[in-house]
Amino acid sequence: MPGGNATEKNTLTADAELAIKLVTVVLGVLYGLGLLVSNMHLMKLGISDFTSLQARNIMTGFLFVFYTFLLLLVVVSMPIAICICARTCVSSILPPLGKFARCLGIVLAALFMTGAISWFAGIIFGYMYPWGRTWEAGFTRSAWTWKFMVSDFQTGYVQFLETFRHPKIIAASLLIIPALLPLMLRLARRFSGDREDSAASRSPNIDILAAVSSPLLKPVMSIGYLFVALPLLLVGFAHEVYPNIPYNFGGGQPDIAELQIGADSPAAIRLPGIAASPSHTAAQQEDTVITAPAVIWYQSDKFLYLAPLTTDDQGPARLIALDLQLVRTIRYLPKSVRVASGGRILSIHAD
Repeated sequence: MPGGNATEKNTLTADAELAIKLVTVVLGVLYGLGLLVSNMHLMKLGISDFTSLQARNIMTGFLFVFYTFLLLLVVVSMPIAICICARTCVSSILPPLGKFARCLGIVLAALFMTGAISWFAGIIFGYMYPWGRTWEAGFTRSAWTWKFMVSDFQTGYVQFLETFRHPKIIAASLLIIPALLPLMLRLARRFSGDREDSAASRSPNIDILAAVSSPLLKPVMSIGYLFVALPLLLVGFAHEVYPNIPYNFGGGQPDIAELQIGADSPAAIRLPGIAASPSHTAAQQEDTVITAPAVIWYQSDKFLYLAPLTTDDQGPARLIALDLQLVRTIRYLPKSVRVASGGRILSIHAD
């Protein structure tokens, strides 16, 4: 008995150590991904901060992994349909009409799955967007009306397009499809129902599929396509999606605020594009200026990085670095902005 207890204790200790190591690796990967995403976004604005040790980088990394997972769910039905249809077409068992009917059913099923997952992904990310569909909307009494269901159906797809219809994301998706084809070919051969084992019953065209799915080409093809697709996906997410998601979800949505700035000579303060008016009360010991609403993109330990709040199409945002020692108060406003790559503001929304 003592020997058995010691063995069980050692097993539990080894399992606990393995679990701790796995959790550490996962958190490290998420932190690294989050740091990359946030800095890719900041570098597009002209700044960077790789010394950031914020725990929210883990949340940002998880957000990117979740985004990639949803994209894979949308994309994966396409290579599955291609592979099963290819196996069906080269089959020598089914007649031509049977091949056509089977391929048509597979294509329709793939389109349905793609549409359903796309709608779900749009609803999920719409909930994260400050201007998107609220989660509670689906649980109201009006949610059971035909008008709401049609509107909600359209809203889900609109939000999906806003989240995934970006050039880099589309290019990454098109590369992921051939990256998954070798794996899908193997699964299709096993589960498609094409069970010909004899050489006489096999179509000559099957050799093409065998060559594409050979053990040598499979990893080379997949790694090659993914090597290009993943950086595109990372950059596209950092530039187009990350800045539109609120801070508490791990995103980089900027704050909108009015600032009170104090200095020995307030008239000497220059904030290009941001209007400022003098402010002085009897309770104040110095003259200050109050700015018009501005966009706060980032705050380091020394500077506050601002940009004018304007929807004018002037290209990427031009940041202003304001010394934090000059800032007396910050009045945050219940507003959010829809952002495109480079900090270009598309629209302003009241929360």
